[in-house]
Amino acid sequence: MEDSRDLAQETLLKVSRGYSDFRQEASLPTWIFSIARNTWANFLRHRNAFKRDAPEISLDYLQEEGAAEFSQGLTPSASSENPLALVLEGERRHLLMEHVKNLPERMRRCLILRINQELKYREIAVVLDISIETVKSQLHQARDRLRKELSTS
Repeated sequence: MEDSRDLAQETLLKVSRGYSDFRQEASLPTWIFSIARNTWANFLRHRNAFKRDAPEISLDYLQEEGAAEFSQGLTPSASSENPLALVLEGERRHLLMEHVKNLPERMRRCLILRINQELKYREIAVVLDISIETVKSQLHQARDRLRKELSTS
């Protein structure tokens, strides 16, 4: 909620500073929306850069150790990890990413924004400039395709 307020305030600041440069090639609401969309995209880019710096924790670890420990910020020690499990997990991730790369572009982008960026349907729709129904459809189709492809692999 606080991020939304910050983004709205930053958008209004950019609109007020740039209004003298507004050339009226588009309507005022369209111009403001494009500023808001660019502000949101920049926010996501910075937030995701921060997420990339965070330590990765496997799903197997979460299931074994429990979500409570994870939420307290504990990370697995290298000695407690099973090397075979790490290799298998890496191979599963690689296989999944290969199949994701083969999805149509819009479907792939929706899936990546939903899973990697943890965006809500409405947020994905705004970022990609498509309807929420299209986002839902693309995600459903992507999951179905991946499920079928991975079950045959």
